[in-house]
Amino acid sequence: MWTTIVLDAAKTVLPFALAAVTGLLAKGWQYLIVREQHLRVTKDAAANRLIQDGLEWATTQAKTVVEDAVNMVNQTLVTDAKAKGTWTAETAVQAFQAALTAAEHNLSAEAQQILAEQYPKLADYLGLLIEAFVPQAPTKTTAKPPAPAS
Repeated sequence: MWTTIVLDAAKTVLPFALAAVTGLLAKGWQYLIVREQHLRVTKDAAANRLIQDGLEWATTQAKTVVEDAVNMVNQTLVTDAKAKGTWTAETAVQAFQAALTAAEHNLSAEAQQILAEQYPKLADYLGLLIEAFVPQAPTKTTAKPPAPAS
């Protein structure tokens, strides 16, 4: 009699108990998957932040180096050529090349490596920065305006 009652109870309760255990295992598995994804996203976000910080640092260094190169070329080659009246399109190309060479030379190897990953043609990127800084360069010149035509 008790055996029959226990077997009937087991037949009735066991499917519900198995369903509950299966549900708990599924929820536990889902929790672990979400937790792992969260850790991966957090790890990726931290890595992305490091990459972004490195790129910002390298870009800031490039801007500083290019600005210094433009100012140096402006104070030497450009101002002198304009004062002597020898400024030509060819002199402008020489000034650009001098600024580019100075910028490439003074940019740290680490910054060059970081920027090269973002800008495969680093010289083109530096050239764009040079073009941006040229109008901001100090225009100290001793050139005298031409005498008015009589």
